[in-house]
Amino acid sequence: MPWSTYYLRNLGLLDGLPDAVGRALEQHVRVQAFTRRQVVFAQGAPAEAVYLLAEGMVELVRREGTRETILLVLTPGDFIGEPLEDPSQGHPVQARALEASIVCSIARPELEAILLAHPALAWRLLTWLSRNTSQAYTRIHALASCEVPEKLLGLLRHLADRHGVPTQEGLEIPVRLTQHELAALIGSCREAVSRGLKALRARGLISVNSRYITLRQPA
Repeated sequence: MPWSTYYLRNLGLLDGLPDAVGRALEQHVRVQAFTRRQVVFAQGAPAEAVYLLAEGMVELVRREGTRETILLVLTPGDFIGEPLEDPSQGHPVQARALEASIVCSIARPELEAILLAHPALAWRLLTWLSRNTSQAYTRIHALASCEVPEKLLGLLRHLADRHGVPTQEGLEIPVRLTQHELAALIGSCREAVSRGLKALRARGLISVNSRYITLRQPA
């Protein structure tokens, strides 16, 4: 089985669709591996392809001069960037791997031709986008209505649900996020995140080693 079809089926994107859809996609979908901190696409680069994260984690970063703002962390099954954005416009953000990641991409003209030939895939992509948007709104609402420790806890629970590795202490999050990155993700500052992490440790909700954070299981 071609790698592109393997990843698309593993994500569930092709569930229930005719085999012809998979055969059409496997001829055009490109599979790329990215190392930690490697750029998937640059801000301002032509939006000539549609990207889907198959494995790993990718952050969307808005750059203004020397300043960077992390807007969102994506997990497998998420589209990277806005797949329906005007291709004549450059990407409004930079996409960068947070860890070793696998990305599937397809040129827009090729995807458009496949969608015209297979309307069922078009509907699947729309429902997929709707699901991702709904999940993003839920996370944003949770972050907007809490203090820093609770915002951090909500973010860590989300990451643990998607990436957590069971250990004796709980769910270890195998993603190296700096305090600056955590702050950007919850709309706070590094100093507040440092205090928030200390508060969560004091409450026995997390443990932190030199590399990763572990979300501890309730006693």
